[in-house]
Amino acid sequence: MLANMAAVNRASCSRSCALGLDVLVVLEHAGRRGADVEDGVLDALASCFDDICSLVDGFVQQGWLLRMACNERMKEEFDTLHEAVLEILKGEALTSMPDGRALPAANYRDTVRPLGRMLKQMGRGCLTAGVSSLRGSEASLAEVARLLEVPAEVLAQEVAQVPESDLDLDMLY
Repeated sequence: MLANMAAVNRASCSRSCALGLDVLVVLEHAGRRGADVEDGVLDALASCFDDICSLVDGFVQQGWLLRMACNERMKEEFDTLHEAVLEILKGEALTSMPDGRALPAANYRDTVRPLGRMLKQMGRGCLTAGVSSLRGSEASLAEVARLLEVPAEVLAQEVAQVPESDLDLDMLY
């Protein structure tokens, strides 16, 4: 599963994948009951899950640190896509699992804002300096790794891939 390959933000990635599995269970159950789900509904769900996979893929591919540091709306993107899936299903009266439990609401953890705050603190108000500071400080690297719930070695590998340039990350954040 793509979520298992995510280097970071695994809780959100796993939650999105679990939603996909839940939707399959709901659709299968509806089919067994003889419900007819229109192709347009399936197309809309497929589109949402394509977007979800693209979002999750960002945590698998190299460059996840900068994507997280520069996109404070990532939690909202997870929430919005999750809610879109639920709305599509709601329109078809497919809002519960076969055992009667409601499909889980969007409730994703925000790891991006705390990361941005921490990096700005480390960079004395500058996100770019905060990212750069991770190169020379094992203590800072360990602190950010704890926040992101990743091994320090994984974070160090990602930091090593960040190009040293004059790119002002603060303009992106």
